[in-house]
Amino acid sequence: MTADPRVRRTKALVHEAAIAVLVEEGFTGVSIESIAQRAGVARTTIYRHWSSPAAIVIDAFDSLSEPFELEPSGDVRTDLVTVLGRLATDLPESRWASVLTALVAAAEHDPELAERKRALAESRRRATMSLIEDAARRGEIRADVDSELVAAMLAGPLFYRRLLTNEPVDRQLVETIVDVVLAGLDHRSAGAARARSAARPRR
Repeated sequence: MTADPRVRRTKALVHEAAIAVLVEEGFTGVSIESIAQRAGVARTTIYRHWSSPAAIVIDAFDSLSEPFELEPSGDVRTDLVTVLGRLATDLPESRWASVLTALVAAAEHDPELAERKRALAESRRRATMSLIEDAARRGEIRADVDSELVAAMLAGPLFYRRLLTNEPVDRQLVETIVDVVLAGLDHRSAGAARARSAARPRR
């Protein structure tokens, strides 16, 4: 069912207001009242769609990215490059990155926001984890992988470059990261790791 255009318009205004307040004032300045005033809508209207300021902030942040659904190709490298490439497209967008930075900082001080941020991260990470788990079942990579850890290893360098070093985040970097991580998940690397572990002297 298509949402009422008036509802979509109201939600867009509230999202814009929540993002503006968060970036300008930090999460301490975010309240139903401040968002309603900035958006020019009634507080009762906001409460009709969101239960708290944290819910609005997370919803607003999620709205900054277009919905993305991947049709798996059956080749783990191709699919991981596609998924990671989407993140690489979002990160250089200054608005998305600035809201992400404010969101991470705010979540340190607000339990509800921290939980909602965790759930959002989990839903976004799930696509990558599913690709890794499917590849393990197909025998493309070793079977003993920790898909959550691998997903973090793939995304981590992109966040590091964008938020800390401000180095380029592009497709070449994406392909390099995927190739390096997949090399570590090769069956032969698993055998080599076990051999090194067995060769270490026990204390």
